This record gives sequence, structure tokens and C-alpha cells, in this order.
Amino acid sequence: MISVNDIICCPVCRGGLDAELRCRGCGERFALEDGIYRLVSLKVSDMTEFTGDKDWDGEYKPGVDQDENGKTYSDYLNEETKAARDAWAARFRERLGALRGNVLDIATGPGSNLRYLLESGGDFRPIATDIFPEELRYARGRLAAEHGIKREFAAVATDIKHLAFRAGVMDAATTLGGLQEVSNSGAAAAEIRRVMKSGARLLAMTCAYARDSASARRAEGFGHLRGVIQELLIEDLAAAGFVNISAERVARGVLAANPRDLTPVAGDVMYYDIIEAFVK
Repeated sequence: MISVNDIICCPVCRGGLDAELRCRGCGERFALEDGIYRLVSLKVSDMTEFTGDKDWDGEYKPGVDQDENGKTYSDYLNEETKAARDAWAARFRERLGALRGNVLDIATGPGSNLRYLLESGGDFRPIATDIFPEELRYARGRLAAEHGIKREFAAVATDIKHLAFRAGVMDAATTLGGLQEVSNSGAAAAEIRRVMKSGARLLAMTCAYARDSASARRAEGFGHLRGVIQELLIEDLAAAGFVNISAERVARGVLAANPRDLTPVAGDVMYYDIIEAFVK
């Protein structure tokens, strides 16, 4: 297990944590279980936003598990979108470059993006995050079993809008979709900016829709619109203080029906982008 005790903080008041992971400021208690830091507080985080279930009972299963039809998310993708996603991933790996210091992977989920980091080599401390510790546990097992990845990484359950890290501690940050399915992408961008050092780089894999698409209208209903319209997301990053922001549209694909996806509507075009931004 890789420790991050030197850079974590309380997500409620941003106070320091003692050796028992109790906040020295507000007294909030956290835990380290099975090698995963559990640094989410219901005082500031609405877990139902991320489950999409207002009657959520506290039990969470990683989204890659099979549904009642025995299918995973990927099983519903058509060949066009699979090819687009492959090109997107390949381009991201090309653009990663040499990594050093603390590298934050935001909204790790089942670990697809984390895999690219761990396989890139380099002398850096990889830090995987997700609001659900179950996702981080799944990612750890999946990367070892399916891809033979043995490199260790720090695993921190934390909310993208209330990151449990001190200000100015990250040398780089990456994400696959972490800025899309969040109700306030501006708040998320501001939190990412807060924890990054001067000169740090954000490299984000993002999916986008046309502004007048049915998928965009559906995303707006969930409060996710600014995260799925490229120009709006760039506005949020700039407002958060990022500079030298650029976007590369890598691929596109016409969507098939996918009951495992929250906002895409079958027949719409999804654009696969890479956004890069820096901290001054």
C-alpha cells in the first residue's frame, strides 16, 4: 500500500488529520480499510448524486458488473463507438508524457485510465480516487487479474467536489469522464485546481455532445450539461484558474442504446475529446 498521509486533509473543513485519521479541526473521523482511505463525509457530499438513486440504501456495486441481462457496459457498445474509444485511449497514452511527483487520477471507476498511468512508467506516486471505495477495490483486482499490473497505487475514496487533499500538492491530474457526470463541473474544476501545484498539468478524457442534441437535453435534466458541452467545460476550467487550455477532438461515434449509461441517447453523436490545461 502507498501512503498519502502527508498530503490528505479533512474534506469538511480542510483541517489536518492525525495518525488515526481524525480531523484536528472539526473532529470528523475517517478510516483506512483494506488499503483504501475512506475520506468522504456525508456532511458535505450527496452520495445519491453519483448513484442516480434518491432512495439509495448505502450499498454500491461497481458499474462494470453484469446487469440482469448478463451484460456489462461495454457489451452494449457498437463497433463504431468501440473503435472511437480505442483511438481516444491510444491518443491519451501518446499525450501522457513523462510523469513525476504526485499524479492524481480523478473518478478512477473500474480503472481504465489508471491502467494507462501505471503502464506509462516513470518515477511518480499514482493516486487513484473515486467517491466509492468499492470501485477502487474493484479496480485494484481487475488491473491485476486482467492486465497483470503489479505496480502499487494509493487508493483514496473522496468526492471530486470536496477533495480530501491539501492545497498545492499534485504535480499532475488525469481523468476519464470525471468532469462529465457531476452536477457542478465548475465546482469540480475549482477543487482540482486547488490541489494542484504551480505548473501542474491536467489531462482529461472527456465525452461531449452537440448542444442541440437529445443527449445534451437529457444531461441538462441531470444537471450535467456544462460537463458534456466542450466550450462550457472549457469556460469552467478557465473560471477555476486554469490557463493554456486546449481541446483535441480525437474521434466520434453514433451511439447505440445503452441502459448502463445515464445521459446518451441512441442515434446521437458522441465526441471523444482530450482537454489539456495548466496551473500558472
